[in-house]
Amino acid sequence: LATVRRTIGPADPVGFYAPGDFRSPDFGRLSRYGEQYVHCNYLGFIVTAAALWGLRKRGVREAGPWIVASLASAALACGPVLVDNGGPLILPGRRAVPLPYFLLEKVPPFSDLSLVYRLAFGAVIGLGVLAGRAFAGNRWLPWLPVLLLAETRLVSPGRDLPAHVDASPDPALSVIQPPGGVMNFP
Repeated sequence: LATVRRTIGPADPVGFYAPGDFRSPDFGRLSRYGEQYVHCNYLGFIVTAAALWGLRKRGVREAGPWIVASLASAALACGPVLVDNGGPLILPGRRAVPLPYFLLEKVPPFSDLSLVYRLAFGAVIGLGVLAGRAFAGNRWLPWLPVLLLAETRLVSPGRDLPAHVDASPDPALSVIQPPGGVMNFP
């Protein structure tokens, strides 16, 4: 788990705002078995701008817990060391850049996590709440979903991902699976 947390498991901080076809790690390049996984921790410009606008408009005091939770979630999603395209960023002297997750890495339940980039969803929720607070009762509220959908379709790294995938088991595996049986395939 520690190896995954230092390679392909954490979020690359660039991915929080990198537009277009950004992949880090790029499984198309790194994979020995042709996996087509995509780790997307994109936060988005529109929701971030709306959240910041709301902080300016309504103040920081009430939003404090959401700000702290969002920042903590984003920081923890980056894993125990700073990564760049599926590997730790190594500085001169063979040193990696430690991040806050490093302090929690041996503490349950953090010690059981591998794909820590998923913790970025906490930042997504926090920014969404802050953006929602900004537009509550505002006449501009109908435009926010339009802008969010436009960003998703035009800028987001997830825009070209398939809406669904074929989950049918390989026919060769049907030989070992009894009718009506449920199996987990690696």
